[in-house]
Amino acid sequence: MNFCGSKERIFSIGKFSLERWIVPSSKVVEFFSQTDVDRHNAAQASQSLEYTDELHENRQAVSFEDLTATLQNHVGGFIRDKDYRKILEAGPGSQDFLYQALSPTLILPYSWTSLDINQLYVDRLNEQFGQNGSYRAVQGPLRDMKDRVEPHDIIIGNEVLDSIVDFENVFRNIHEKTKGHVFHTQQFLPSFRTIQGLISLDPRIMEHEYCVWLAWNTPDDTQPISHVMIPDVGFMQSNQYLHERLSALAQSNGFKEIGQGLKKYSENADYIYERINKILIEQNILEPSPLIPTTSHYAYMILEKK
Repeated sequence: MNFCGSKERIFSIGKFSLERWIVPSSKVVEFFSQTDVDRHNAAQASQSLEYTDELHENRQAVSFEDLTATLQNHVGGFIRDKDYRKILEAGPGSQDFLYQALSPTLILPYSWTSLDINQLYVDRLNEQFGQNGSYRAVQGPLRDMKDRVEPHDIIIGNEVLDSIVDFENVFRNIHEKTKGHVFHTQQFLPSFRTIQGLISLDPRIMEHEYCVWLAWNTPDDTQPISHVMIPDVGFMQSNQYLHERLSALAQSNGFKEIGQGLKKYSENADYIYERINKILIEQNILEPSPLIPTTSHYAYMILEKK
């Protein structure tokens, strides 16, 4: 990816290195304007089972029990408090971690529908969980749900809105298919394309000549962004930046934000954000703050339909 900007290596961990990117704002806008939404969706629809299996294994390796318990109380507690019985999950992947985590805590009876763009994932989920009469998986893109699913009480997702690029169509479809709320959580680094697209729509950044972010230089060239520099604010983790900017877009599409931030789930610092933050604080590149935690957190966003 060539933005005609500059890169500076900050530190390395094994085959990965963290780099500071300084990129002309005009190039960011130009790059995102060339996004082919159909090609982007086709790439997601063709991912192998092993892709999200590996993501789930990575999740299980880092304070998994603490993460599961916190999600049960945080997301599951919200669903229980609202007495929601019709749940639509977006982007369950091949393992449907959210269903496995939350279903034991839900009020009976309930119905759970999982929507994924990848038919391989849908087939596996129906085979694994379909014998439970309350569960079904359906194939389809989040940006064009049509009649694949009916409106539900709530739409939830874990690491799914981090890979969308057709923001307006996604939120229009979400608005049509939820009666009440949207609850999204994000632990992993979002996709480069999504964060770069949100940067291109952020007036706080675009009014300046250059954009600054920190990104991993990875062997597979995915180059996920870990932190975004916001003028007059400082660096923000990309998972929280994702929700901050998606919330702003959602509020222009029939929602209001009722919650957003970072949720602590463990005293450990065993995932990528916390490890990066500790090193950057030690190198005096970042200062400790609520936006730069050194214990395990996930980002969350709660939207309410107007």
